[in-house]
Amino acid sequence: MNFTIFISLLFLSPAILFGQDQFNVENKKWISALKNEDKGELSSIYFDKAALFLDYQLIQEKNNIAEELKRNLSQITSFHSKGIIPLDSNHIFQMGYYLENEITKYAFVTAWTKKNGAFLKEFETIFSNTITSDKQNPNLDKAREKWITLANTNQPEKLLKGSYTKDAYYFHRETLSQGHKEISERYNYMSRPGYRITLTADEIIWVQPNLAMEVGEYKTNGSGKYVLIWQKQKNKEWKALLDFNF
Repeated sequence: MNFTIFISLLFLSPAILFGQDQFNVENKKWISALKNEDKGELSSIYFDKAALFLDYQLIQEKNNIAEELKRNLSQITSFHSKGIIPLDSNHIFQMGYYLENEITKYAFVTAWTKKNGAFLKEFETIFSNTITSDKQNPNLDKAREKWITLANTNQPEKLLKGSYTKDAYYFHRETLSQGHKEISERYNYMSRPGYRITLTADEIIWVQPNLAMEVGEYKTNGSGKYVLIWQKQKNKEWKALLDFNF
């Protein structure tokens, strides 16, 4: 192999090294398992304590997830992958759409995590897709900038009050928290003097006129990837309904 080509390969981004093919195969297995009477095949694709956010309902643990999916999404026939967004070789986000007989029905974001040599779904959000025009897609930059500003005040309670819905969810490391009090306690590290964080959106799927799924990168002393589900409030402000990160 040409030495220059070899060196170039070493520095290819994870998005190239870990292409969509593998996760497309995994999603095909997932669709097949949806139709299998044995829920064990479907549940085996998830972490034991995985979480699924399905049309505003939060379901935890793989057996419960399998039952809920079979009850509500067994008519899915195919999917369209919008792309993958990797953190590293063990943590990959995939975004796209699930279809029923070639009609787009749902939008999804899946957090794939490698465990014991195999990729499993650690977290997934699936929402009915009703957006039909790009004109329905407002800009989320203002909401994201507000989140950053409040996070950098070193007052987690202020961040939760200003940028999260009252019943918001935070799911991280297979542990679920809900509501301002629980989430602010887990965000206590933000109160350290000098703590700073930034968010940069990588991709956004507009799902409904009042709902959007955002995958992006956060940077503090290190960096990671996040999912924020934004919901438009009655006062037309956008706030986080769910927060997940690697």
